[in-house]
Amino acid sequence: MRKSRPFIDAHVADLYDDPLDTMAALLAYCDATAGALLRWSARCLGAGEANAQANAQANAIARGALADAGAALALTRVLRRLPLGGGQFLPLELLARHGAPPQDARAGVDSAPLRLALDELRALAQARFEAARAGARLLDEATRTALLPAATVPLYLELMRRRDYNPFHPLVEPQPWRRQWRLWRAARAGL
Repeated sequence: MRKSRPFIDAHVADLYDDPLDTMAALLAYCDATAGALLRWSARCLGAGEANAQANAQANAIARGALADAGAALALTRVLRRLPLGGGQFLPLELLARHGAPPQDARAGVDSAPLRLALDELRALAQARFEAARAGARLLDEATRTALLPAATVPLYLELMRRRDYNPFHPLVEPQPWRRQWRLWRAARAGL
């Protein structure tokens, strides 16, 4: 229970409409939610057990890849949650930087400044996914397997880049065969 406490505390934000102030707060939420699940998955799958004396560099690469994949996955979920009233997860700092009124994000009002803020979040999600992918090639099989939930992130980001995308309308899901194909390829190639 003690190790799950930060995970539970982080999900309190899901229950209230309190906005996040900074990008650092959003990334901390991402790490404490999706990142924690990926780390637990890696542990359950036996990551690092094959070589208990693994060097510090390999452990750092694994922690970084899991953190990056967790951030990419959680950021994508935040973007996908907007039609359901997830505007409180858009940091006030991010909205202010682009001149988007926070009340518009919460009320579901689409605007050019809000789109710029969402573009920045998508770019960050893509960058964190690419960092996880680069690290995955150096990891053991158990850790690579734990990264698989993040494999579909590019599919959703691709749909969000379409011209007809509206952040406050439900996002069309990728075709099931595309999701399965992406997961299969990621399992074979390491994310």
